This record gives sequence, structure tokens and C-alpha cells, in this order.
Amino acid sequence: PLDSQSSENFMKYRISSEEIEILEAWESLIRELLIKRDGLRLPGFPLWSDIWGEKPIYTYEDSAPEWKLLFEAKNRQFYLEHRSIIDAWLKANPAVRNAIASKRKLEWQAQDLPSLWDGLIHFRPSGIRVKRATYVPALVAITQTTIIGPYRRRISPGEAARLQGMMEDFSFGDQSDSLSYRQLGNGVSVGAIYQVVKAAATRDSEILSQTKPELLESIMCAPQSPYLPKSQGSGRKRKSA
Repeated sequence: PLDSQSSENFMKYRISSEEIEILEAWESLIRELLIKRDGLRLPGFPLWSDIWGEKPIYTYEDSAPEWKLLFEAKNRQFYLEHRSIIDAWLKANPAVRNAIASKRKLEWQAQDLPSLWDGLIHFRPSGIRVKRATYVPALVAITQTTIIGPYRRRISPGEAARLQGMMEDFSFGDQSDSLSYRQLGNGVSVGAIYQVVKAAATRDSEILSQTKPELLESIMCAPQSPYLPKSQGSGRKRKSA
């Protein structure tokens, strides 16, 4: 579950005006393409604005690897198919050309989502990535904290902790957010750890039942997630005393 949308949380984790500006620029292109090209579905390959326009700012390299040449060719073709829309968009949104290289690319992985603000957003070195809000991609230890489009803010450390399967009341105390994000990104989810431990216990159940029966029982009766009651763990019930 998301944190309460209090003004304190929103103010602390909201994205900057510069980030909103570049996202609004890309949003305007998405709207133009989807409205004026009814039925169009944005391509899965990254859209690279450096290749577009009457004066593209990308320098082509004949010696580039095959995957990059294919990527360039797809972008040139996309530009030619939507040239009038893209040229007008570039002219109306100078922030795109002025942005750093990673923000001049859009990785649309949201299928038929009508707006990037309806999805989950990441500022990645490879581009601005947009996904449907049906699941959160892997937490990254240093940067690229997930942005919740409808709220125009990043997820909080508490929300990130819950994505890793931790309890609702789990707290990092007075630790800085940056360190908390780093620990969560480098961590393994509680559910994944449980499945590994359970598999090992199942494999060695004959030995454990003789040497450490209480440990075996605890593992097999544990819930898959701290949020679940023990009865929803492995389905195995504890023996009555």
C-alpha cells in the first residue's frame, strides 16, 4: 500500500519542476501521436529525439554495432512517418534539446497506456522509462527511484520496504533516505528468502526432523510474507502441544 498522500510526504518526495517540464514535454508528444494517429501504438524500441528533426544532434557512426544501427534506422523511420508532428513538438518544447542525453530518450514500456502520468516512471541512464502501474520494477540501489506518475512523486523508503516484503511498521529510524534506498536496492525480498529457505528445508527435511525438528517446523509453518497469517504459509499446521 502507498503512504498517506499527506502534504509532508508529497513535498518531500515530489519530483522537481525541471523533471516535470521534461516529462510534460514527452507527454505532449504522446498525446499528439495518439490523438492524431488514432489507433497508433507507441513502439517498444527507445525513442531517441537526437535523431529527429531538420537538424538532428546525433552524429551517425558507420562503425557502430549492428544493434545500434538497427536502433538508429528504426528511429529515422519513425521520424519520417510522423515528421510533421515531431518537428512541431521539437519547436514547441526546447527543453528536450536542452536536457541531458538520458532525458532525450523515451523507453515506452506501457503498452496502450494513454498517458505517462498514469504509469510508473524511472529516470535511467538509458532514457526515461515508463511502465504500467501493475508492478514495480526492481529497486535500484543508488538512483532511479520509482516515480508514481499520478502523484508526481517518488516512492518513499517505507513504500520501498513494503515492496521488499517488510512489515507495515518496519522503520529505518533516523537513517537518511539515500542510505535506506541503497540498502533496499541491494537487499533481497523477504518472500524470495523464504522460498529459498523453505526449499532447502524441504530438501533436508529428513535430516532436520531428526536433528532440529523445531527449526523445521518453524520454517514450514512460516507465512510466505509477513503480511500473511501463519495459516497461509506452507499450508502446514503446527502440532498442538
